[in-house]
Amino acid sequence: MAADGFNSGDHVVYPGHGLGTVVGVRTECVHDDVAEFIVVQFEAGMTLRIPMANIKKSGLRGVVSRRVMQDVFGVLRGAPGAKKPMWRHRALEYAAKIKSGNPLAIAEILRDLHRAPGQGEASYSEKTVYQQAWDHLIPEMAAVERTDVESTAKKVTAMLEPA
Repeated sequence: MAADGFNSGDHVVYPGHGLGTVVGVRTECVHDDVAEFIVVQFEAGMTLRIPMANIKKSGLRGVVSRRVMQDVFGVLRGAPGAKKPMWRHRALEYAAKIKSGNPLAIAEILRDLHRAPGQGEASYSEKTVYQQAWDHLIPEMAAVERTDVESTAKKVTAMLEPA
């Protein structure tokens, strides 16, 4: 067992970066103190060392259950939420949702910002927020469903498209 119930090779979610894999635990000397770190590798090549004492505070968690993922699918299939009049306010709300790492909140962003063909072009900042939400949610969904990212992306796109 690596740490706090996480084993080497487990998929975990770090709120600021999305899905990663536990590589192991390292003991390092920091400012004349010995500290243990859980090491998480992300697909983009980034490696994060989280002090064992700060795991809960950091928000590191395992991937959600299939039951929670079914709730996420329900959110994606739902009608878009009412839009606040000012994009600036919505953008701040969306950024907080992404940073929270909550898959239900991130699914709301995808649902609300999705543009079907023929709906007009989204602004650059809308596209950026949408892509951030996509990059956080789709890999976790794929891990829960035990499938690849491409298949999951097609499934989600089909859910978001109007019938």
